[in-house]
Amino acid sequence: MTIETRIMPFERDVLFDLSGLSPEEQSAVLAEFARQEIDAAAAQNKAAIGHSVDYETFIDGAKSNRLESVSPAGTIVAEFDLGTDLVQWVWDEVQKHSPVLTGAFKRSQRLFADGVELDGPESIPDGVEEIVIVSVAPYARKIERGQSSQAPNGVYEAVAAMAAARYGNQANIRFTYREPMGGATELEQWARAHSAREDGAAKQRRQYAKDIRNPAVVISFR
Repeated sequence: MTIETRIMPFERDVLFDLSGLSPEEQSAVLAEFARQEIDAAAAQNKAAIGHSVDYETFIDGAKSNRLESVSPAGTIVAEFDLGTDLVQWVWDEVQKHSPVLTGAFKRSQRLFADGVELDGPESIPDGVEEIVIVSVAPYARKIERGQSSQAPNGVYEAVAAMAAARYGNQANIRFTYREPMGGATELEQWARAHSAREDGAAKQRRQYAKDIRNPAVVISFR
């Protein structure tokens, strides 16, 4: 998944005295400045998340790593791929903090990219705007309320808070309640049965709308 984000934007006004330089020399000056900025951003990324981050450079709008090929009045843009690392980290933390008895709760985790269920972070396509990680287990709310000795602080809200502290400058990460898409899940079956106990169609609909929403981590890319 390529989510184009930057810790530090490169857009800034910089004055160069290029008088007397040939076009090739002007391009070389601009390329050297861009190289210094890219190296600084790469170092900041590595310091923030603990490892190097892949990036691509675009020279005058075309993908290229030949910085010196920039035209004297052209542009150099570096796009760092931080989205994959972010989603993988959140997914792993949800798995790690999930209580384990039979393993059913871990297996109940689902990942949705713009409303489409995927197998995991490695399957996320380019250009995704929203990621939702949510469980389809009917008892997920109880776990989130701390009713498991293995997760006294819940799972999703705690992971969302940690992720926001770690990656908050790259995406909007929040804890909320969401309905898993697609239907035909253990949660849906339970929600229908539970809401059917209510007296009257209106109350049943309200109860179902509440029951079908489970704790979730939502990641919205800027």
